[in-house]
Amino acid sequence: MYNRFISLACLAALAAVVGAAPAAADSKNGKKIYDAKCSMCHAKDGKGNAAMAKMFQLPSGALSLVSTEAQALPAGDFTKITQDGKGKMPAFKDKLQDTDFTDISAYVRAMAKTSAKPAESPTAKAYAAKCASCHGKNGKGNAALAKGLQIEPASLDLTAPSTAAKNDAELTAVMLKGSGKMPAYEGKLSAPEIADLIRYTQSLAAPKPEAKPAAAQ
Repeated sequence: MYNRFISLACLAALAAVVGAAPAAADSKNGKKIYDAKCSMCHAKDGKGNAAMAKMFQLPSGALSLVSTEAQALPAGDFTKITQDGKGKMPAFKDKLQDTDFTDISAYVRAMAKTSAKPAESPTAKAYAAKCASCHGKNGKGNAALAKGLQIEPASLDLTAPSTAAKNDAELTAVMLKGSGKMPAYEGKLSAPEIADLIRYTQSLAAPKPEAKPAAAQ
């Protein structure tokens, strides 16, 4: 009877070990690795870097990790692609620990759940469609594209003092006629659309108001 009790206890302990839930993923570690090794191509928000996709001659959105198609990938497939690489993507098998892949996967899944944003204004949408791939979402320039075009990153920075010093007439002329690698938008955008885009880019360079301290009670 005693031996039978010991055997049952051992079986129970073994079942507990085999059936134990895997260790929880560390999303903070996943974010740290993602920002350092993935964001250049897949963007900080996981929606993909349109300029990099263009450089690699990939379809728009091909680098998005928060798309329905990407999120439908089983966790095992996502990990395998991250480990072994695929297409233009390098392999990270020998550069990361096994737990790192789980952490990255968890972080990317979490990004998809929080990627929904409030509706953008028409001008913000126009900027995102026509300007952001070169000048960056925040107007500070796309460093990867600047490197690919072999130009100074600052030349794509719309928040730089040299750009902020230009008046509306000068900025309008650049948008109409183009400048350097920048295409001309004459005949593609109306005068009001150009004026709105200039206001929008100027708002990106404008200093953000500091939060006021709470009044003493």
